[in-house]
Amino acid sequence: MRNTNRRILLHALSLLMGFIVITGVVSCKDDNPVSQEDGTTIHVNTPPDTWLNTNIVEQDEYSVRMQFIWGGSDTSGEIDRFQWVMKFYYPDELIEIKNWEWIDIYCTDTTMVFMGDIITGAYPTYKFFIRAVDGENLPDRTPATTIIDVAEILNK
Repeated sequence: MRNTNRRILLHALSLLMGFIVITGVVSCKDDNPVSQEDGTTIHVNTPPDTWLNTNIVEQDEYSVRMQFIWGGSDTSGEIDRFQWVMKFYYPDELIEIKNWEWIDIYCTDTTMVFMGDIITGAYPTYKFFIRAVDGENLPDRTPATTIIDVAEILNK
């Protein structure tokens, strides 16, 4: 009889501990609750923020290899992925971020090589954009950017 009571007590205790653990996992804290007039709260998804750092890794007479390192934060959830795009950059041209083909990327760094045209002597300028996208598919509205002026880097 004593062992039966002990088993029942241990079983009840393990069920209670399981309930506490499951309740703790399911009841996540909402960092962006908004109170409604009727007293209820709803979750408001805010866009994530993105940062970017670049480093010149190596260069020669006609090319430069650069490392791009980025990250982000999201106060209303988690970052699911990043998206990037690179455009030719013309300083006098207003760049509008509309209908671009953003490329999904799931890492936080990459290395790229930029080259000048040895025959014509043209050295393009690029603008690199990277943005975080949260778990609800909301992208950063102000992507992190950098300008890669190949001629300036190579002193051409």
